[in-house]
Amino acid sequence: VTKEYSILAINFKNVDGTDSMPINSVLPYTEGMTKGAATSTADQIQVMREDGGYNTYFMCNGLAGKATVTGGDGKWVKSGQIVVTEDSIANGSAFWYVSKTFNANPAAAPYNITVAGSVEMAATSSRDIAQSYMLIANPYPCEVPLNDGVKVTSGATKGAATTTADQIQIMREDGGYNTYFLSNGLAGKATVTNGDGKWVKSGEIVTTTDKFPAGRGGWFISKGGNATVEFTSPIAE
Repeated sequence: VTKEYSILAINFKNVDGTDSMPINSVLPYTEGMTKGAATSTADQIQVMREDGGYNTYFMCNGLAGKATVTGGDGKWVKSGQIVVTEDSIANGSAFWYVSKTFNANPAAAPYNITVAGSVEMAATSSRDIAQSYMLIANPYPCEVPLNDGVKVTSGATKGAATTTADQIQIMREDGGYNTYFLSNGLAGKATVTNGDGKWVKSGEIVTTTDKFPAGRGGWFISKGGNATVEFTSPIAE
C-alpha cells in the first residue's frame, strides 16, 4: 500500500474450494493499518455490489462508535454494524482500499497486505458486467495478457477510441490509470494491424502487449451497459 486510495484485488479462492473468502481471512490486520471506531477514522474496504453501490467496512479498534465490538480489535466491521463481519469477497473481485495512514501522512512508509488462498485452476473465468462502470480483477494469481487473455464474450462494443468503445482502466502504482479500448480495427483514423476485437492502449495505434496484473484491479467501462468479460488462465493445463 503506497497511497490513500488503491484498487486492490482478490486473486485466490478459499482453501475449502469455494469462490469467496471471508474478509477477515483475506485481509487480516497488519502493521501500518490504522484502526478506529468508524470509517471516518479507520482504514476502509469498499466492495462494489452488482447494483453499482458499495458495502463498506472499517478496521476496528474494538469499538463501533461508542459500542464495544466483541473480539473486534484488529477486525473488519461493516459500516453501521457493531459485530465483526462475516461477509466474504469473491475471487476475481476488485475493491477500494482506503488508507488513513496515507491520508494523515502522504509521505508515510509503504506497507504490505498479504493475501493467500487456493489457486483457480479452471481454464477460464467469467464476470458479468451489470453496470456501465464496474470494478474488475484478474481471478488468477499471475499476470494475464489483455489480448487473448481478457475477452468480452457478450455485449461487446468495439470502436476507434475510448469515447466509443468498451474500456479497461487499470490503476498504476502512482494512482493514475493505463487505459485500453476494444478496437474495431482503427485507432482514430489510423488502421490497427489485426486490431479488430483487440485491446489497444489509449494514444497508441497497435494492439497492446500489456497484461492485467495480479493484486491490483481496475475498471471495466461497458458502452452497452451490460457485458460478460472472460479471463483465460495462462497456467491451467
